[in-house]
Amino acid sequence: MTPHTPPTSSSRDTTVNSAGPGATVGVQAKVVHNVNVYQVPPGASPQEKFQFGLRFLDDGVPFNARELISEAIAAGHDNAEVRFHWVLAMFSKRSYRDLDRLERERLDDFANGMHTYTDGRYSSALEGIKELLAHLSGQGGNLDTAEKQILALDPELLALIQRHLELVLSGATKDKLWEATRERAKADRYASDRSSRVWAYFHPEPIRARARGADEPQIGPADRPRAMAATVLFALAAGYLGWLLLSQVEVAALLAYLLAAATGYVGIRDASTWHYRTGRVRLEDYRNAARPAGEHLRGKGFAKNVSRSFEHYFARYRPHGMDYAAWLAETAGIRGRLRDEIAEIYREQSVPIGRVNWLIGYLARDVRRRWQQGTLYDYRERYHVPLAFKARCMLALVITLAAAINVVVAAAGVAPVTASGAFILAAFSGLYAAIRWQHIVSEIRRYHDDGVDAAQRLQERSAAYRRWKAKLDATRPDETEMEAWLHSDKTIMIDQALRHYQLSWRDIISHAVLQAPARRPKAGRARGGPWRYSRYDLRLFLITNDGVREVNSELDFEHIHFNGQERNNFRFEALSSVNVTEDRYNGRTLNLTLTNGPTRNINVTDAEIMEPDPATVQSDVVDTPMNFLQMNLSAAGFTHALRILEGIAAEGKRWIDRDRHLPGSVG
Repeated sequence: MTPHTPPTSSSRDTTVNSAGPGATVGVQAKVVHNVNVYQVPPGASPQEKFQFGLRFLDDGVPFNARELISEAIAAGHDNAEVRFHWVLAMFSKRSYRDLDRLERERLDDFANGMHTYTDGRYSSALEGIKELLAHLSGQGGNLDTAEKQILALDPELLALIQRHLELVLSGATKDKLWEATRERAKADRYASDRSSRVWAYFHPEPIRARARGADEPQIGPADRPRAMAATVLFALAAGYLGWLLLSQVEVAALLAYLLAAATGYVGIRDASTWHYRTGRVRLEDYRNAARPAGEHLRGKGFAKNVSRSFEHYFARYRPHGMDYAAWLAETAGIRGRLRDEIAEIYREQSVPIGRVNWLIGYLARDVRRRWQQGTLYDYRERYHVPLAFKARCMLALVITLAAAINVVVAAAGVAPVTASGAFILAAFSGLYAAIRWQHIVSEIRRYHDDGVDAAQRLQERSAAYRRWKAKLDATRPDETEMEAWLHSDKTIMIDQALRHYQLSWRDIISHAVLQAPARRPKAGRARGGPWRYSRYDLRLFLITNDGVREVNSELDFEHIHFNGQERNNFRFEALSSVNVTEDRYNGRTLNLTLTNGPTRNINVTDAEIMEPDPATVQSDVVDTPMNFLQMNLSAAGFTHALRILEGIAAEGKRWIDRDRHLPGSVG
């Protein structure tokens, strides 16, 4: 689409529907955790709504916190604790100027009725907040008195006020608290074993274990009737020869006849087993033989990703001291067999490779383990035919042949023509029946053995799935930890900027931190919650008397470090326009245009991940929050940053001067 032309600085209608250049971030991987931390159950009580509101507030989503706590209050759950957190939610990531008229009126009404909230330790905090609200609204509140009351609170409440009311506290107050804030952020940034746990938050939800079942027996519809017919003919012919011997009372021949029947049964049974076992080894060798991937593994789809993952994990999990190229060459056959299986049983459009990688990694480790134990090709031992077994089979067949010749000679002496015909019929029908039954029995055996093997593989893989799932669940940080770490990172970034510019909070008129996804991050969220990223584009705006100090840095959230830093300083009149582009899928891009430079596009929410992805959630609950966009914008601190930048673009230094002298300005 053609980019929208930024409006002039006097324009206040700055929301347009277009997708400007650079408006796509792209997501490396995304995952939705199947947890119910944000799903308010139908018919929830006011107390339950308040608890869910607290969870949203702690997790950095004040928009939803305000809604739920307000609903709890309207339903009658109203006390000092509830009102304290309601005020925190009203101001979290917002200044007094960001509130609309209705919200300010509600705060005034609350302040006027503050005397009714005298229960618990929150009453002292509310007294300080009341004085602060009176100052903010221009109703004569004393800022020094409010500051003293707030600073006298216990550390837990003071930390909450400092975190959520940071945009309305005075610079003097923040100066007094800053040293403790910075030290707390340094400690909290690495708390709860962050460096060893964050990866689990962005790890795709593992898909359940599967195993390819046994192929159905390859027995044609005519195989059994033909085998039975041949068996009947053989029985008739053999029975006729026995009748001839019985009619002449040929004792020696009758004994030979019985011996041939007994040894024939043993010889044919052992020969069948011998043949099956030998064929089974050849079949397994063929299955494990190195060969080019099948046609279904070519192309750019899921199968190709499976092939790459197999090569990666087999190279990673190779025996100690073995070169990865040699290991890949040695395991090419069995790796190809496993790759074909995984590509077949998981080949669905809704299954990304990340959800299957746990199984591929397990298979790679299992192959290494069996290779080290010498059991990688244990089927050769399983289907090995012992020499004694072969000797017994051969002896039985030789005895059968000798006894059969004796029987035929004796029968030919009684009835030469019919005995010869019966012998020929018995020989051909018996051979044909043996071949047919051998095929049928072998297929049944193969199906049974493959079924046992498949069940064993599924059992082992399911156990590995449960172990991996339990590890992920135990390692994965919760939403409160993720938000606390991010807040600490932003605090460190602000501290570095203040130190670089040699500023204190007294020098800051206002500030804003805008968080957005960096290029191609891993993204994750709890069901019903905001997106979180493995890499953030953090942009800090410090508004001072001399102009705007802008600091931009990419935060590697997963590895806890900043990748470089870009600083820009510009006068108020240098910001010529600010506008927001919105694409059809609810992505938001903030565009800043300076008089002496090109427009800069800041992706606030990425369209690629704004819509919930039901395919990544294993749940019957539909994950489609109605306020999904507002929730993510709220978490990003978008409203406050946009208001500041729009005001500067529209009025320049006059807006700053006017804002600073408004009733309740505490910058």
